[in-house]
Amino acid sequence: MTEDKKESLVTGSYSCDLFLEIKGFEDSGILNGLMLREWLISMLPWPHIMRERVRWLVFIGSLKREDDNPNIIRRGECFPPHDGEGALINIYRLQDGLPLERSRSLMRHVVYHEISHVVYGSLRGKAQKHWLSLIDLSNPESSIVQSETMLNPQEEFAECYAHYIQQPNVLKDVSNEKYDFLRVEIFGNREYWDFMPSSTLY
Repeated sequence: MTEDKKESLVTGSYSCDLFLEIKGFEDSGILNGLMLREWLISMLPWPHIMRERVRWLVFIGSLKREDDNPNIIRRGECFPPHDGEGALINIYRLQDGLPLERSRSLMRHVVYHEISHVVYGSLRGKAQKHWLSLIDLSNPESSIVQSETMLNPQEEFAECYAHYIQQPNVLKDVSNEKYDFLRVEIFGNREYWDFMPSSTLY
């Protein structure tokens, strides 16, 4: 990754005109679009959520089951940028019966996870090689991804990204090296220890 490319992931000025569009979250019963917008602006580096990377963030008020295994419920889905348009991210209805604060934490986790797929697609050069060098597919215990069927560099990055923001202690317990990679290469040395929930919410 060149220095210019690295800077594009961690710095930039906020602009309402370039911000992604948020739709449908008022129907979630968990949080509304304004609340989510404020969270994203306050928590993520601006280049991660600018419109050229993520164009739409949409809540779909139905459960999304995997086609090949209906017992598995998909929480989110990212359709990558193409033809000059940023990504479309769908967030699906979460399982019912969770306490409100746990549902909010889980939904934020899913949003961060899906946004990170776009960030991962921007990795180039040395940064990309560095990340790949941290992945050991032969040792599932070195991964933060809980399902072995989902163990791959992109999903590992997505879960590490979400944990870096919401549960940095869990990420550091799994891998100091991955935590430091995200801190330096992705978040420009910003850390989130002051935002950690007082207990595990998801």
